[in-house]
Amino acid sequence: MRNSREVAFLKGATGHCRWGLHSVRIRGYKNAFDVSVLSVPLWQKVIMSFTLPPTFTLRFERLDRATHRLLTSQVLSLPRREAFRFFEDPRNLFDITPDWLSFVMNDRDSKSAMFEGAEFDYTIRWFGIPMPWKSRIIGYQPPGQFTDIQLAGPYRSWSHLHTFEEVSGGTLMVDRVTYQLPLGPLGNLVHAITVRRQLEDIFRYRAARIEEWAGGGLRRRSKGRHRPLPPSK
Repeated sequence: MRNSREVAFLKGATGHCRWGLHSVRIRGYKNAFDVSVLSVPLWQKVIMSFTLPPTFTLRFERLDRATHRLLTSQVLSLPRREAFRFFEDPRNLFDITPDWLSFVMNDRDSKSAMFEGAEFDYTIRWFGIPMPWKSRIIGYQPPGQFTDIQLAGPYRSWSHLHTFEEVSGGTLMVDRVTYQLPLGPLGNLVHAITVRRQLEDIFRYRAARIEEWAGGGLRRRSKGRHRPLPPSK
């Protein structure tokens, strides 16, 4: 009997779990037009190609047979303490996470403070299957860095190090995500087929939304499951 994490991986590998054919209306031109695509990540790429910040970088590394690393960086035109303040409030994750993940923070009103050892519970849809994601904060060193590690979720292991460094023009924010997939060699195959692309889509979307926030133009999501922290004046 396979658990939900293994079923989600197998669906991603076999292609039986697709987001369907979507008609996306892209505005901002003299004549808006419809684009029909096979997956939500694809149309997000179309839209975000116009909004990714110029300082954003993204790359993947293979550390060993089972371990992968995603590295991204982005310069925010904000002081380091202000940037850190936004990311240490877990409720703000909702505004920088794609809709297709169906991200929900459980107990959002009672768990908003970050500290060493703090734990947070979320629910996401991964390859169409609802599943829990539980994380713990370690290495909490404001306003310089913190790490969230997965205690329960779709990955065999997940460690996301967030660092914030003062640079000319603002704050250099770097994300280092080190992760392993379940199912051994099959998990690595699924990574090559779809997980790598999914992570790239998530972090590109995230970068665009963060840039909006840093510029003071982030609009609250329609389902607003929390109150995001605006940049201080």
